[in-house]
Amino acid sequence: MSRFIRSRQFRFIAVVLNCVLVLWVAFEFEQLERRNYEQRSRSKMLDDAVSFRTQLESALTNRLHVAEWLRSYVARHTEITQEEFAQLAEDVLVDHPGIKTIQLAKDGIISHVYPLKGNESVLGLNLLRDLPENQKAAVEASKNASNIFLAGPVSLVQGGISFIARVPVFLPARQNSEPRFWGFVTLLFSPEELFRDAGLKESRHLIVAIRGKDSAGLYGDVFYGPADIFEKDSVQTAVPLPTGAWQLALMPKDGFSTFPLLWHLRLGGVVVAIISSCLLYLLLRRPEELRQAVDIATVALAKSEKKYRGLFENAIHGIFQCTPQGAFVTINPAMATMLGYRDRDDFLSGASNLCALFHDTNIASLCTNDFVSTNTKMEARMRTKSGEMIWGWVIVWSVMDGEQLVGIEGIVDDITSKKKDEIRLKLFEKVFHNSLDGIVVTDDNTSILTVNDAFTRITGYTLHDVLGKKASLLQSGVHDTAFYESLWSQLQDNGFWEGEIWNRRKNGEVYPEWLSISEVREDRSIVQYVGIFHDISEIKNQEERIRYQAFHDALTGLPNRMVFDDRLAVALSYATRNQSRLAVLFLDLDNFKQVNDTLGHAVGDAVLTRVADHFRASVRESDTVARLGGDEFVMLLPGVGDSEFDAMIGRIFEVFHNGFAIDGEMLPIGISIGAAFFPEDATGAQELLEAADVAMYEAKSRGKNTCAKFSDLL
Repeated sequence: MSRFIRSRQFRFIAVVLNCVLVLWVAFEFEQLERRNYEQRSRSKMLDDAVSFRTQLESALTNRLHVAEWLRSYVARHTEITQEEFAQLAEDVLVDHPGIKTIQLAKDGIISHVYPLKGNESVLGLNLLRDLPENQKAAVEASKNASNIFLAGPVSLVQGGISFIARVPVFLPARQNSEPRFWGFVTLLFSPEELFRDAGLKESRHLIVAIRGKDSAGLYGDVFYGPADIFEKDSVQTAVPLPTGAWQLALMPKDGFSTFPLLWHLRLGGVVVAIISSCLLYLLLRRPEELRQAVDIATVALAKSEKKYRGLFENAIHGIFQCTPQGAFVTINPAMATMLGYRDRDDFLSGASNLCALFHDTNIASLCTNDFVSTNTKMEARMRTKSGEMIWGWVIVWSVMDGEQLVGIEGIVDDITSKKKDEIRLKLFEKVFHNSLDGIVVTDDNTSILTVNDAFTRITGYTLHDVLGKKASLLQSGVHDTAFYESLWSQLQDNGFWEGEIWNRRKNGEVYPEWLSISEVREDRSIVQYVGIFHDISEIKNQEERIRYQAFHDALTGLPNRMVFDDRLAVALSYATRNQSRLAVLFLDLDNFKQVNDTLGHAVGDAVLTRVADHFRASVRESDTVARLGGDEFVMLLPGVGDSEFDAMIGRIFEVFHNGFAIDGEMLPIGISIGAAFFPEDATGAQELLEAADVAMYEAKSRGKNTCAKFSDLL
């Protein structure tokens, strides 16, 4: 037996078995590494899918919030003019350049569009009738759901392809009735710009596709990327939409099964098999002492090599080694991937030296100084395989053999995302402080954390005044507890509240503002609230002026015919219930047309204004004086008795006995008055006015500047 062990046949069999065993172990290790690589790739792909979905949701939300805001605005301003709409739409497009077109479709018919140029063909288009059947169903679904419906991408009537965000506008319900459908607000925005904002155009190593046209989710057509990716082994995730969803799919361009270290592992297995077989052959030929020494050295070498190789190959940081002149000797897989190379060999064949890779003056200075620095840390730009510049955090050190420089080593981390985040943070900070809207950020207990300059300008409070204090210090006292309970209930249910609210400035002034509050969540827990508001005092004042002008005469400030008719109806109802009396007077200026034509309209306007002031001073506070137009006035005198009536008529005629004085000049103007009484002369509003009008003409026929009662004519 011992002779056989020392024979050549035994050594040959042992060497062959060793080779088979080593190659089998190498094969199993290769399969394990392949599975680990595929698992890491899928995990990274899932992270990329979540990132793309988040960016896509953010880009969509920015556009859909504009549609919601416009719906709220149109519901409050249903009679918006073309000029008002154009100004509003222009402001919106400036603030949201991703939106290309805004349309209003009252009763489903497009009546407003901005910009008009290039979109003239859609004016008058009936969205409920004239669209293709596939789009008409989407419009009906949007109307029935009372929610935003995202359609597209679709081919437009005016040309081009666009996403369409369409939201129905319903006017508030009146008593015992359903909300009334007003029409649609429609936004058109470019698919290309949406995908660019979401970062889909920046991926060079991934295949990305989206399906779910018209918010149809899994059952919709593919409108971005190759359709066959959904049939392959891709990572997929849903992108939620207001009335549906999109399906996002990603996979590497080379697939999940491509393993970059395949030939390296196989070659390593063959080399290890050859070396171990040679050592085994020598071991079988040498004495026992030599065999033991070789065993110890082999184990130590294997441990050292395994430890170094594991750290080098699996490190998440980029690692490189160079010659003293800066020529690359090797890099690890993490650095190759970071720089856009397939593997180590692809990098070494393309990158010349350290100075060519790092596009930075600090690295260049190290090159000129032969890297004598023992340890250098810096941020530097690196040139990728495609020529793109990325940012890296670099630590470089010299490898010395005594006093002699024998090599250069270093570690690199990709900090491009960090740099972009810094730029984005600076941009957000600039937007925050320069926004025209007031912004306040609180913690989850509504204690104020920070405010912007517009907040101080609107409220008068500085950051120092409000830091750490409750946001409730702005409350005006106008709203009751039920209002704030409703606000918080909606905020907790929806994560968002928007509406008109009255707050108090630092100087005590109460003012109206339009406020939107949003929750900021982290791991499903509320961490902050963000409030954005703007002062709508001027809007309120303008609305009040418009309301006043709608119910009052512009020249005299007296109530107009609409207000008079309303008050007459109320007074008649009251008089009927209480069996009381009221009078309606019809007053007409005598010779006014002659004065107006001869002395001019300025004098005529002055006469009307002075006469109106005289009428107001001649009646009681409970009475109503209104101007119907021209030189015709009416009066409503509820609950008037005969003595009161006669005294009032006397006061009116006081200034008309010898004409009417304007700026010291006596004008030949008189007054003819006709009076009708409820219930003696008439019981209805129109009948009373007609009776008073007949009586007024009787007064004129009697020689003017007199008063006639309708009852005297019977």
